[in-house]
Amino acid sequence: MVYLLTSPVWRIGVQTVYYYGGEGYPSQISWLQIGQQPSSVESISSESPIVRTKYFDLSGRSASQPSQGI
Repeated sequence: MVYLLTSPVWRIGVQTVYYYGGEGYPSQISWLQIGQQPSSVESISSESPIVRTKYFDLSGRSASQPSQGI
């Protein structure tokens, strides 16, 4: 069985399954790292001026009156 993904892939896993007597015996998954997964944003640039600022809480809800945290 082969799965194809459209999102960025950072590693590939391979697993074999041996069938005997109607039962499947899977191997451990062997992983191959094929790239570096980004861990941070290095730079952001824009030539457009900031029009407005909007704040959201950790649940993704818009904060109508944001306040300083703990």
